[in-house]
Amino acid sequence: MPPQPLSRVRPGAIFQWGTGVLQPYPTLCAIITEIISFGAQIEFNWSAILVDLMQANAKPAMAMYEALSGGEARRAAIMGAASVALPEEDFLLFQAVDKVLTPSRRVRNKFAHHIWGASTELPNRLLLIDPEALREFEVQKAGEKYGVQPEYDPFDRSRILVWKRADLEEVRTAAHAGLVILGELYHGLAESYPDVAISVQGRQQLLSRPAIEQAFQQMCRQRTPATPQPKHGKKRSSRT
Repeated sequence: MPPQPLSRVRPGAIFQWGTGVLQPYPTLCAIITEIISFGAQIEFNWSAILVDLMQANAKPAMAMYEALSGGEARRAAIMGAASVALPEEDFLLFQAVDKVLTPSRRVRNKFAHHIWGASTELPNRLLLIDPEALREFEVQKAGEKYGVQPEYDPFDRSRILVWKRADLEEVRTAAHAGLVILGELYHGLAESYPDVAISVQGRQQLLSRPAIEQAFQQMCRQRTPATPQPKHGKKRSSRT
């Protein structure tokens, strides 16, 4: 069962966020830190894959990539490069890898950008607060200062998720698996040199994972007819 909202676990729980709130939970915080670190490594590896796709054009491509501020924009840039550089079947596999890694990436982003809190009524658990819910709360509190009565519960507890250690460990396992999968994709591209393609061994390794194979088959069913591409991909320029 995924993490449940506070409104379902304990609607009336008193909770806190801010300085010092997480200090009593070093083990849980260590898991969260590791998840965020895995996510950062995955993002770096995607940029390394972009370099491998672009080869001689890697320097301007990386400058463009670094200039993009949003994760989704960066992913679109990588997908655009892959769609041009890779043979169709390899691009479908490339897309399948991204699809499998997307849920873990989204959770990691929330871990990094949402607000952590805790409640003494929920020992050994942490609360992940949607910043939008916190902003609405602050607006309500500001209104109360001037005699404006809140129109609704000042804090939407349905947007506060309760995370147990088992939930966090499951996310950590998924994040580590994503890092390994992306490593397999990277090495599959490197092994195909001088072609821009995923090596036979790399394809086999990736497709041996049920989630990847399932996503790949779905991509194959959804694909539309396209202009045929060279069977073995484009030749790479010599490395510098």
